[in-house]
Amino acid sequence: MNYPNKETELVRKTAGKGRAIETCLAARRGNKKYSNYAIYLLDNDQTVYVNLDTMRAHVSEEPNKRMIKAYRAKEQAKLERQQQKEQREAKKAAKPKAKAVKVQPKKVGRVPRPKGSGKQVNVPTTQDVAAVANIK
Repeated sequence: MNYPNKETELVRKTAGKGRAIETCLAARRGNKKYSNYAIYLLDNDQTVYVNLDTMRAHVSEEPNKRMIKAYRAKEQAKLERQQQKEQREAKKAAKPKAKAVKVQPKKVGRVPRPKGSGKQVNVPTTQDVAAVANIK
């Protein structure tokens, strides 16, 4: 099955000269139970329906506005994501890189006794905390 080449030729022939194919809005290919089809969007917002089983195509009388609207929304969202990504990268490139400084964890041992208490208070060390975390 070499659909894409035959499809695009058929769509170009059906659409006529001077019309560009924007995208394939929807398609069902390789289905044995239901008919296989492809719907293409032209540059003038007309849709071309291609029956892939019989390889016949026609320009739809009324374009599928819902599919076109969904396609335009996806394209707009894709464009916005790309712009946000470029802004993030530009912002990241503008920031001067700070040298990474390794910070040694402070050793926490015995805490001095508060006045008036007879017992010594032990604060857990970072090693004790790590050991408890590994047990769970």
